[in-house]
Amino acid sequence: MESPDGDQGYPGDVTAEARYELGPGGRLAFEFGAVTTAPTIVGLTNHAFWNLSGGSEPIDGHRLALNARRTVAFDDELIPLPGPPRDVTGTALDYTLNHTGPRLLAGARLDNFFVLDDPAWAAELSHEASGRIMRVTTDQPGLGVYSADHYHRPRAGLCLEAGAWPDAPNRPDFPSARLDPGQSYLHRTVHEFRTAGSRQSTMAVVGR
Repeated sequence: MESPDGDQGYPGDVTAEARYELGPGGRLAFEFGAVTTAPTIVGLTNHAFWNLSGGSEPIDGHRLALNARRTVAFDDELIPLPGPPRDVTGTALDYTLNHTGPRLLAGARLDNFFVLDDPAWAAELSHEASGRIMRVTTDQPGLGVYSADHYHRPRAGLCLEAGAWPDAPNRPDFPSARLDPGQSYLHRTVHEFRTAGSRQSTMAVVGR
């Protein structure tokens, strides 16, 4: 993909690419890359919505675990607030395995950005009725989680969107989303699928 200098107000001629790779053992990898001719902002991601039931029911029967104890704070219009990310330990947004184990999504309305604790793994989504499990690893610093409550089919899928922190270009205290000439933007996120008690891989993707 080519984005010319000035496109949508961003400087630099940017050349970007996305690569999707199916691997053995139920692995789906997303790889994004970009280069620029002038200092600019780059934050590429995948915005798929996942439903491990096969799409036959909403996501309320799924369980979610996140490797994150902090979220970026937003106001009512989803504009990031000043200050550092907030600790959510023991709150309704605590999806850590150590504190609660995988939590049922029934009724949970999520539109949050979680700060990942380390790159070992980001999230695990499971559906007990089918036994399907999806584990997400990424080299990105955070994960947007959206339960699609405002779409034409509410809660038809869960978005797990790895990428840069929101408002990073305006926040020197956040990890940088700047790309300079001579540098290469690289992003890799891997989804691994299996069923409980086996190595079988099954998945469903619900579009926007």
